[in-house]
Amino acid sequence: MTGRPPLLELRTARFQPANQLSEEGDPREMTAAITWLIKSRIPVYRASAIQLKIGSLSFYPSTGTINFDNCRREPVRGLAGLKTTLENALRRELPAID
Repeated sequence: MTGRPPLLELRTARFQPANQLSEEGDPREMTAAITWLIKSRIPVYRASAIQLKIGSLSFYPSTGTINFDNCRREPVRGLAGLKTTLENALRRELPAID
């Protein structure tokens, strides 16, 4: 995707309670992403063992891949890239990554 990412509508986004997001044996990238998203109060659900969904955005913590539904993957990667993408899509600043 080029240019500005689409706006995310989070008021109606599907989410899971925080205590249902983590799985035993999660890689540290998944744990860090879940922890930061909860801290940032971003509604998220776990679509699979390797994928987190935030509205129309998919994030794969182990590879760092980010993409909006029906769009090419974003040029940025990783948790820092997710933060930047979400800030652009939500038009607001999010908490720092620990």
